[in-house]
Amino acid sequence: MQPVFCIAPAGCGKTEALAARVAHLVRRADIRQPQKALALTFSNKAKANLATRLRSAVGVGWKTSADVMNFHGFAARVIQAHGARIGINTAEVVLPDRIWYRRATAAVGVTWQNSASFESAMRALKSGGISDDEVRSRLNDLEDDRVTHFQSLLEAENRIDFNDLLRLGLRALDDPEVAALYEAHFAVVLVDEVQDLSWDQYQLVQKVASGRASYAGDPAQGIYTFAGADAARVITAIRSEAVETIELTSCHRSSAIVLTAVNHFGESLGSPRLICARSDTGSREFIASLVSRSPVDEAEVLVEQVSSLVQEGHAVTVGIVSRRSSRLSQLRDHFQARGVPYEDWTVPTHDAEVVELLYMNLEVSLSSADNAGDQLAALRESCLSAAEPWDIDTRGEIEGAIEELAQSISRGATLREAVQACRRLERIDGPVRAGIHLLNAHVGKGQEFDVVVVVGLEQGLVPDFRASDPDSLMEERRTLHVMLSRARQALVVTCATHAVTRFGLRASDHSVWWAELEVLATESWSR
Repeated sequence: MQPVFCIAPAGCGKTEALAARVAHLVRRADIRQPQKALALTFSNKAKANLATRLRSAVGVGWKTSADVMNFHGFAARVIQAHGARIGINTAEVVLPDRIWYRRATAAVGVTWQNSASFESAMRALKSGGISDDEVRSRLNDLEDDRVTHFQSLLEAENRIDFNDLLRLGLRALDDPEVAALYEAHFAVVLVDEVQDLSWDQYQLVQKVASGRASYAGDPAQGIYTFAGADAARVITAIRSEAVETIELTSCHRSSAIVLTAVNHFGESLGSPRLICARSDTGSREFIASLVSRSPVDEAEVLVEQVSSLVQEGHAVTVGIVSRRSSRLSQLRDHFQARGVPYEDWTVPTHDAEVVELLYMNLEVSLSSADNAGDQLAALRESCLSAAEPWDIDTRGEIEGAIEELAQSISRGATLREAVQACRRLERIDGPVRAGIHLLNAHVGKGQEFDVVVVVGLEQGLVPDFRASDPDSLMEERRTLHVMLSRARQALVVTCATHAVTRFGLRASDHSVWWAELEVLATESWSR
């Protein structure tokens, strides 16, 4: 098996292509027990999406042929299995914890205004498969008290952070015997969303794949530079490595009307022009624009229009997407006031797997104690014990959900009421549930909805006010492109002429990209 690179813009079947490759290799007996394929993704939602496609392509027994993991989870698994070879006491080291990280960074003076520089410094401190001594040597050269203080907190509690996961995973795989174990176990490594890889993540793939990787991604959807992604360097390396490059241009997601917007932005980002390959044209297709005086006025219109679309059957799923979650607050208030149900993807208790764990362990936890605090502690322990020790992302989502339940209890709810307020899915790996969904640009990546409403196309929000150079502005344009390309049949874009502040309304300007979308609109929702 030789390296393959599949370039697949939004809606062109990138995830399906990866699953089909596994099915093809299984049929050809290039993957046969005890060997498996290793599929690496970035989030639990992406992991669930790929698992669903693998079950469809390979069959119900797909788990005997493939492991689907996040980069964090895979690196943690390598460290737990082989950490002793690089001097790590795996019984005592504490793996990354998002809640601890949030509290510790706040304690050393990291705020939303300066978090980017702190995180960049931490990545630079620990890039590459370097030793602890080399980290200390780099630390001595840094002039950032926040980084020094944070590192001392880690060491005092024998913790490692997310950057350490990759660093130590690379170190363990530098051992030829360890690398040989993984090369023998995995017949092929599949990597989704390669445009979001950091250089260390790419190096991790190289050490396991040994020239047997299948890559899929789209340079026009690279929106994680702030988290360390190095799209240009990684994609250049993949193009050099790949024996074959396949470019998909048939879009099976978006209607022809939606594609006018997707293509407009995609082509400006270097993406090929996509051809609509949808055969179902019975649904109402449109692009609508909405200009309102304020987000409050906007919310009134959207609640009415979106509810009507769902009730009349024009849309089964509606995704309301914002560059930042805070821009959705007025919509949450209006939906709640009108009694309109919605799902909020920005809260930890949205994750289907975590919600299922909460329900499964609720009764035992309630019977374990008389007070809500002890019951919640029992629920936390039960849920965490059900997650693999190396599954960092799932464990983090469990901790986030428990924290959210604690807030509900502090407001007077019982534990039962707090858990039952979480919406449970019939199938954890099922498609997006019918109804209205609120999400931000990065949470929504990889998802799709019948109708997508992109709210808040105001200067300072889209593009973000922190985007001050050409590269960051280009990433903001890619972020808008990602939001637009979630839509199947219809698209709505909004902007408000005034922002809501604690001092009242403040005038705001349209996004520099608003005019490009408004001219494509087939109807107006403005009043």
